[in-house]
Amino acid sequence: EEEAANQAQSINVRAYIYQCRDLPASDENGTSDPYIRIWDMSGKKNGVRTQTIEDNCNPQFYQTLEMEYEVRDI
Repeated sequence: EEEAANQAQSINVRAYIYQCRDLPASDENGTSDPYIRIWDMSGKKNGVRTQTIEDNCNPQFYQTLEMEYEVRDI
C-alpha cells in the first residue's frame, strides 16, 4: 500500500484563458504585447503559452492550455 502511494501519477491540467483587463503599458507607444505562460514548477518542462496579442492592454485570448504533470499524492 505504501509503495502505491509513492508512485507518480500522470494528470492533465487544463487552463481556460479568456482575457486580461487594464494591463500596464510596457511598449513606448502606450500598449503591451501580452501572452500567458504556464509551466511545471519542477523546471523539468518548458511550459506552454498563448499566442501573443500585439499592441493591446485588454487582450482577449479565448485559448485552452494543457500540460501533463506527474504527482505523488492527489
